[in-house]
Amino acid sequence: MDNIKNKTEYIIASINEFAKRHKLTDTQAYRYLKRFRGMEMLERFYDVMHTLSFKDTT
Repeated sequence: MDNIKNKTEYIIASINEFAKRHKLTDTQAYRYLKRFRGMEMLERFYDVMHTLSFKDTT
C-alpha cells in the first residue's frame, strides 16, 4: 500500500514540475503527458525515475 501511495505522490509531483518547467497549468501538463505517453513512462519506470531529480526527468 505504501508503494502505491509513494508512486502516486511521485507522479503528481512530476506533473506539477513538468507544468512549472513548461509554463503550463497542471491540467495542460497532465493532458500533454497522457497524450504523448509520458504518464505511461512515469508508471512503468517509477522504480528508476524516482531516484533521479525532477530536472533530469521533466
